[in-house]
Amino acid sequence: MFAYFIAFLNPLTYAASNIIDSHISNNVFKNVWVVVFYCTIITLLTLPILFLFGIPRIPPTHIIPYVVLGAILHIAVLVAYYLSMRNMDTSIVLACFSMGKIFIPVLAFFMVGEVIRPVQYAGFGIIILFSVFLSLDDVKVMKVNKGLWLVLAASITSSITLVINKKILLELDWVSNVFWGNILSAFIVMLFLLLKKHRQEIFSEAPRFFKRGGMFVGNEMLFQVGVLAESYALAILPVIVFTAIGSTQALFILAYSWALMFICPKHIKEQLDAKSIIKKVICFVFIVIGVVLAI
Repeated sequence: MFAYFIAFLNPLTYAASNIIDSHISNNVFKNVWVVVFYCTIITLLTLPILFLFGIPRIPPTHIIPYVVLGAILHIAVLVAYYLSMRNMDTSIVLACFSMGKIFIPVLAFFMVGEVIRPVQYAGFGIIILFSVFLSLDDVKVMKVNKGLWLVLAASITSSITLVINKKILLELDWVSNVFWGNILSAFIVMLFLLLKKHRQEIFSEAPRFFKRGGMFVGNEMLFQVGVLAESYALAILPVIVFTAIGSTQALFILAYSWALMFICPKHIKEQLDAKSIIKKVICFVFIVIGVVLAI
């Protein structure tokens, strides 16, 4: 039971972080590469917290390629993720992330030997179906929001990353996995400075970043709680189960956004009229049903 509590802590904290991410992407920085740079660099400030849980150790030689690949894919996910935030409601972006998870059963089978039952596949099918319905701008003409393709690319890449992390955690403790993943991700975004255009934009936005430093640090703390919950849960739960639990994230985003509508409506990107809420709630409920079946 404790393992499931920790697993649900992941979507709870990620949902709050995603709303802040949407605000940063839509209202703070104009360039997505700048967003990815600063949101990744700030993770270095939270690394000392990991030492409260253990001392990171160097990964075994044969695991290092997986750690490096995981960091590269993580940055690729962030780029597509922040771009999609500019085209779709925050809750829909996260709900549609579930679509790429259809590849997880196959990946998990070949990489870590996990096998699931047919009813669990049915659960993932429901998740995908209603995620697609959420992304339709116009149901009558089946016009799909262009952000869907960005979300799908990010979701598939995220699914691959999740299975890679499970592979790593079979031979490396979660503290070391998080530590080296963050170090390598920060190193990768530092390479952005080698490109003149990105370097100029990153430096020109530095004053704005430092002015809003508290928001970035708070957001990173929320995100890292989610990361810690993910790493711990992945170490003791099947990757399929954890993925299904993570699919409830959109429900929390919708609830948070509704509450924030009365406090700071300009800071959220979410359609909260009656029709949109009903559509989202219906889809989210079916997604949760898919989650239950998958578990």
